[in-house]
Amino acid sequence: MVVLFSVDAPAVPGEARAGFELGGAVSSRALPSPSLGVRGAYGLESNLELQLEASGVWLQHAAKPLITQLVPTLAYRFDVVRWVPFARVGAGALVDWHQPAIVGVASGALGMEYLWDRALAFNLAYQADFWVLRAPNVTPSVPLHRVMLGVTWSSGW
Repeated sequence: MVVLFSVDAPAVPGEARAGFELGGAVSSRALPSPSLGVRGAYGLESNLELQLEASGVWLQHAAKPLITQLVPTLAYRFDVVRWVPFARVGAGALVDWHQPAIVGVASGALGMEYLWDRALAFNLAYQADFWVLRAPNVTPSVPLHRVMLGVTWSSGW
């Protein structure tokens, strides 16, 4: 006989979270490329977080070696037990460093987080970034699709 039990793990308003993400990106204009990012979050309600992502993609394409972006997002966390599915949307700026230009991007992600304990979590996410505003002569490598593994530390318990 197997006995299973679960403990609710609600988010905490005012909780601060920070972590890093490592993954890969692919675009219709570039080969699969490595991606690295940091993410900070602040709990607004029991299921809502305000997040800020700073990330870079080293494109495997000679003409455009690096793009970076800074995107504030709003995340909804379906906080249940240790497995926490989430969705986030946001908009921000992307910089193409080949021909320096700032481009507006919209970003959306779906993922799953595993709470190792109340202070440490691991996550897997799929994120898509699309341009919404751009200079007429700039065509950065978006839409960009990324799969990322992340580690997050929490405080405020």
